[in-house]
Amino acid sequence: MTPQPHRAQWMSDGVLGMMVHYIVGPKGETDAEKTADFNRTVDAFPLDEFVQRFEASGANWLIFTYGQCTGYYCGPNALFDEVLPGHTSDRHLMKEIGDRIHAMGKRLIAYLPGGFALDIPGHPFTGKRRDGTHDPDFVDLYSRWIADYSVGLGRSFDGWWIDGILDQLSRYETDWAAFCDACRAGNPDAAVGLNDDTFCNGIIAPLTPHEDFLSGEVEVLEDAMIQLGHLKTDPYQNDEGKWRMRGQPPLPLYMPETQYVDGVQWHVLAPLDGAFQAMPPHEYGDDELVRFVRACKAVGGAVTFNLPFSQEALMPEKTLSQFARLSAAVHQG
Repeated sequence: MTPQPHRAQWMSDGVLGMMVHYIVGPKGETDAEKTADFNRTVDAFPLDEFVQRFEASGANWLIFTYGQCTGYYCGPNALFDEVLPGHTSDRHLMKEIGDRIHAMGKRLIAYLPGGFALDIPGHPFTGKRRDGTHDPDFVDLYSRWIADYSVGLGRSFDGWWIDGILDQLSRYETDWAAFCDACRAGNPDAAVGLNDDTFCNGIIAPLTPHEDFLSGEVEVLEDAMIQLGHLKTDPYQNDEGKWRMRGQPPLPLYMPETQYVDGVQWHVLAPLDGAFQAMPPHEYGDDELVRFVRACKAVGGAVTFNLPFSQEALMPEKTLSQFARLSAAVHQG
């Protein structure tokens, strides 16, 4: 029998991925006003221009956010629309993006946050504090939420990058096989990445063998390597431009040695000309980034760069140009 290909093999085969945040906080005094403003904003999303810029970047896949931190998501969802109407857009923007970039031979990874219910005051869901407390009712609701989006997308997407996964889902008590099955309800080939802060927490092993690729969140690159850990207290740049914690030893540096870690595709998500955490943005030179990507790909790893946030999600020109130069340089070998 011919073995099934790894769900995330296309990430290793590609050159680079791009992540773009599209986060809308609608205006209005009432729920109805906010819903109307949210729909106007999503309806006005400049899809043609966005897709053109993505194609020009040379990226092989896109990670795009349904939403984050505002309680509003750019696509209808059966569960939300039944129990909490008004928090999803009528336009299924994610599906439209997936269909457009699939026509180019590119891939789409959809983003959802782990603490979705906490973004909505007075929500009816049963999730508790963001402390990893196991709540079977919440796990069921969260799984249904993701499954509804997966079914709605069908074959218009290729994977999930699910953030804050341990905020309300226990590392040890959650049935990860069932959870990942819910993620693939509409597409059994969808590759799943579960973000427990991985490299930012000094973790290099997958959360579960049931996921397909490491979420790979990293805070800082140093000398074309991953700074393993989080600059938790008093971060600063020393005279050499390296990020340190005042009074603390340097964090260890790390790079992949193999394509798979416990059967899971190695993948890194790094900020480009920006920062995930509450610290000043920082830039990298082209040469350092090319060395970093080539070293990751030499062992079969996959690399995604996050572009700085903009309200229109249209990718700042300066960073987009650097991404395109980097993609071209790595592609040429």
